[in-house]
Amino acid sequence: GGGAVLQVGLPLPGHGACKHYRHSYRWLRFPCCGMRFPCDLCHEEGTDHEMKWATRMVCGFCSVEQPVSPECKACGRKLAAAAANPLGKTTRFWEGGGGCRDVRRMNRNDPHKYRGKSKTQSAKSTRVGPKAWSKELKAGGQQGQRQGQQRQRRDSDE
Repeated sequence: GGGAVLQVGLPLPGHGACKHYRHSYRWLRFPCCGMRFPCDLCHEEGTDHEMKWATRMVCGFCSVEQPVSPECKACGRKLAAAAANPLGKTTRFWEGGGGCRDVRRMNRNDPHKYRGKSKTQSAKSTRVGPKAWSKELKAGGQQGQRQGQQRQRRDSDE
């Protein structure tokens, strides 16, 4: 547990991971006893007192003690990771529906290569004007009516 001598620059045993959290590469220093443990569960197993939340940690890769954070300030490695994503890398696969497939390298028979390419925008509104039920026409018509009413009031005041 907590009394081992650390050598800065050398990794912790097992990079600081324990049987409870295999992807947590750090040891935590608990202020209740001043000892280092890989996790809160290891602290409970190794001591008989009530635990207080750790405020400092030791990096599992370079053994530098520092305030608790998800990555090391000295070596920059990610120390706390989820078991589903232990390396902490993000992918673009289906994030936001964008996907990560390069259409230039896709087979021409792949239906996803040309998806969305055949959609066109109508240019009719530029040739003919806005439709009678459109918001543009209503907004313009109401604005025109207001201007006309204001002109009538000014003319009657004079």
